[in-house]
Amino acid sequence: MKYLNRLFLLALFSFMASAGLVLAQVATVFELTGTATAAAAVATGSPAAALRTLRQGDRINQGDSIVTGAKSSIVLRFLDGQVVSLAANSTFAVTAYTYNAVNPAQSNVLLSLINGGMRAVTGLIGKARPQAVAYRAAGATVGIRGTDISIAVSGGTLILNVNTGLITFQGSIPAGSAPGTAAPAPISVLAGQGVLSTTSTTAGAAATVTVGNPAAIQAALAA
Repeated sequence: MKYLNRLFLLALFSFMASAGLVLAQVATVFELTGTATAAAAVATGSPAAALRTLRQGDRINQGDSIVTGAKSSIVLRFLDGQVVSLAANSTFAVTAYTYNAVNPAQSNVLLSLINGGMRAVTGLIGKARPQAVAYRAAGATVGIRGTDISIAVSGGTLILNVNTGLITFQGSIPAGSAPGTAAPAPISVLAGQGVLSTTSTTAGAAATVTVGNPAAIQAALAA
């Protein structure tokens, strides 16, 4: 009977996995001030997933999208020790996260900031395989090298500060570009520097990217 029960459970798990019903936990709500919600990823054309009101200690799953309320903030601690904090009125998604605790070099991370602000401090994956950790924001891709960074996105404007470590910043292919157009070359940004990227509204025009110290970034933003 125990053997049959085991077979039944394995069959049920396989069915749930094939149906996309098994949710892999990737992080925990470490701190929460105010309100935040999460929603699971759904297949294209499927009804939107129900929102979950988050509380401290709750699990965050692969594919979840997280939204923070006004005057709210949340800190997420991932399985490899990476920490991500989100500011108020932010929208964030766990696009891809795979962690192999036995061999962190076989892991990868892709996190997306859709709007608002975040700060990220990399964990064991970033130490073992930094090229496997990336963030997306305002169409740009940020690669890390043992990094503590802050990113803010509002519409097509992105501001990024490198607190420690090193990043590579690569803008997106401009909208309306011809097929096969290559993405802009990555730019290295050192600790103490920042990036201001403003997406052009002209079809085929690349974003304007300014790299410099925080004072230069603020001056460019105000210009």
